[in-house]
Amino acid sequence: MIKPLKVSDRLRAQGLDPNTPPGTFQMRPLVYKMFVHQVEKLGIKLEFNRRVIDYFEDEKTGKGGVVTDDGKRYEADVVIAADGVGSKSQKLVGGQVRARPSGRAMWRAAFPIEHLDKNPEVKEFFHMINGTEPIVRTWLGPSTYALTLTRDDAMIWIMNHD
Repeated sequence: MIKPLKVSDRLRAQGLDPNTPPGTFQMRPLVYKMFVHQVEKLGIKLEFNRRVIDYFEDEKTGKGGVVTDDGKRYEADVVIAADGVGSKSQKLVGGQVRARPSGRAMWRAAFPIEHLDKNPEVKEFFHMINGTEPIVRTWLGPSTYALTLTRDDAMIWIMNHD
């Protein structure tokens, strides 16, 4: 295990602002929450649990859109295609790109920090520095590494392996 370091020390060592909120540079759930909050703040209606089966562009109206598996068409000024590798949107933005195996896999988990309360030993091990300073811990092994980020609100675990 590499010595635990304060997030602010890691940022400072890379010439970055040490006051950057920990995890904002890597936490997908946080970015997602910020995006949804802003969209709702602007009064834009969100719909969930829709399966997109196609994307389209209308050059006359300058709009884009999607078609869902129930046949409904949605039109917008901006469409964010977030359907992963092999997205059906690729036909509009440069051609189909197929996933290629890298021989590596990434496991990620993020959960509310309160879950650590269930096990005092685990909670003590993953404590924040001085109880307030977020901390990144790193483990290295043959063909693998793992990182944890302890924040005041969440625990993030990442493991990269063959």
